[in-house]
Amino acid sequence: MDEITKLEYEKAQDSAEHYNTMTWTLISIIFVFSLLVLRTILLDINSSGWQFSLIGKYTIINGILLVGTLSWIYFGYLIEGANQKKKWKYIVCQEIEKKNKKFLGQHLGTRFLPFTEKEWGIRFFILIKNIFIISFLVLSFLVLYKSMQDEELIWTAIIAVIHLFVFMIQIIFEFKWKNRRRKPEIIFAEVKKLQTKKI
Repeated sequence: MDEITKLEYEKAQDSAEHYNTMTWTLISIIFVFSLLVLRTILLDINSSGWQFSLIGKYTIINGILLVGTLSWIYFGYLIEGANQKKKWKYIVCQEIEKKNKKFLGQHLGTRFLPFTEKEWGIRFFILIKNIFIISFLVLSFLVLYKSMQDEELIWTAIIAVIHLFVFMIQIIFEFKWKNRRRKPEIIFAEVKKLQTKKI
């Protein structure tokens, strides 16, 4: 194996490990943040002595739930992106392995790795993400219902409607899951075309 191929292989491995670490770090942050949001909501922020003259507690609770949903969407985007980059870096490694007969991994196709082929890990993450987002939306409307006895109904209702709108956009995005998956051959063809243009 020539030095350039060896260097590319090593860099792809390092990069894949970096994105793997990044994925798990982001997942940990969003889970802890979401549990803190739920804990804050369930314990009722008013009991901790928070007082605001312009906005009431129901508006604040709904705002926190909306921030929780937006965080899941944003972190979900980052996590899926890092997972994809990790996957493609490993595919680069597999391509190099196929061309070098001494590599043990050259015959290790995805048919031997059913969890990798079906991407169960990222699908499970998306399921958990959507469960949290739906929970936050349901809680948002429960808070809206509770605020009907108060004078802060307008602001709480505005936040709940924004929350519903964000949720609908997220659902449309999730139904386009297949559009976010591309075959390795198509990606490599595009990269090779770009490389020939630069030469």
